[in-house]
Amino acid sequence: MKIFYDPDVDVLRVLFNTNPIEESDEERPGLILDYDSDGNVVGIEVLNASEKANLRVEAAKQGHSMEEAARQILRRALMPSGTEAGGLGSRVHQYFVEGGAVDLELPERSAPRSAPDFTRPDA
Repeated sequence: MKIFYDPDVDVLRVLFNTNPIEESDEERPGLILDYDSDGNVVGIEVLNASEKANLRVEAAKQGHSMEEAARQILRRALMPSGTEAGGLGSRVHQYFVEGGAVDLELPERSAPRSAPDFTRPDA
């Protein structure tokens, strides 16, 4: 990962790899995502970066590196609005909910078997 700042145009650029940029979209005002030919995000451009210069300070306050702060910005930018991040289990659950999952009846639980008695020599 490489981070560049161009003071002439006040742009902060974060490049994740060296793949050529094929397309760029302004995800939201002041935040441009760069994509390679396969549609993978290869970079972020932050316009008016001097206004966002406190990124390093804020990242440090949260105990993160600037790279982690950039990852968090990317996650928020790519997540559809109104969607919670959730973990793998939440995403798997959502996948089956959207696919018309069937609710199965849970069987009744029985009492657990009793623990073995190790106090007897014949046990």
